[in-house]
Amino acid sequence: MATLSAIRELRYNNDFRNKIEGALLKQIVTILQENSGVANHAARLTWAKANMANTDPVILQVAALLAAAPSIQDTGANTTDAALDNAVGQVVNVLAVG
Repeated sequence: MATLSAIRELRYNNDFRNKIEGALLKQIVTILQENSGVANHAARLTWAKANMANTDPVILQVAALLAAAPSIQDTGANTTDAALDNAVGQVVNVLAVG
């Protein structure tokens, strides 16, 4: 388990945040293109449209949550793209549906 200082450092690590931005943009595109039959699509679409032009506040939210997640702490900024895509997707599902 990471120390509190290590969690804070990871939250503000530029490489980590840049990777989160890429994963977040992928999630937004996925939501914009998904079928209207997907669970909670209307809420997800509203969220994606509201955040696609300015992802910075969402990047901060996601970075804070993931920096504190035990599954991310072990690898930190070196977390694989696949693992980070998955983790960001899980967070987006919570944020988008409320």
